[in-house]
Amino acid sequence: MGIAATGALVPLEAASIQPGENVLILGGTGTLGQIALQLARYLGAGRVVAAGRSEKALARLTERGIADATVCLKGDDTDVAALKKEAGDGFDVVLDLVCGQPMLKALKASRWGARIMTIGTGAGHQVNLDIADLLFKTLSCIGTGQRPPADRRQIWERLLTIATEQNISVDYSEFAFEDSPQAWTSQVDGPHAKIYAKIR
Repeated sequence: MGIAATGALVPLEAASIQPGENVLILGGTGTLGQIALQLARYLGAGRVVAAGRSEKALARLTERGIADATVCLKGDDTDVAALKKEAGDGFDVVLDLVCGQPMLKALKASRWGARIMTIGTGAGHQVNLDIADLLFKTLSCIGTGQRPPADRRQIWERLLTIATEQNISVDYSEFAFEDSPQAWTSQVDGPHAKIYAKIR
């Protein structure tokens, strides 16, 4: 899980999830999102919700039991209502892996005191933020890769322990080594799984 797992653990720990809190993972269907859902529960979340664009991939998260609920984002005005429907009294923590419009919409479904941790920009680098949506909430942009080697090692070793103890896993998609071109095509299409090539 390597880089993906550190990208989930660092911001989730920084969010200081309290026991029983309601956590939303924006971009929850990819490898990073799958790991984040499981880490959020390990860190004390009482409910974890995954949001993404693929109904099939979201259904897989529910099937695996790593998401309590899912929200399929359509990219239109219905997204805010869909997020609020699953937010209950509001999300306490949002791990934002995509930024852009999904992050702005998630702000509207978050409660006072919410911590929004942004680490990705897949849905856009720039946002037109209505500051009223951020009042009494905290938005943090967390860099996860550029850290001293000693810190990176400590994070990685902690992850190995957690992954072993909690049996954290992701979906995989296997390709024969000679089918590497197809593997790259699948990666571009967004497989919602970790791709690897089998040599023998």
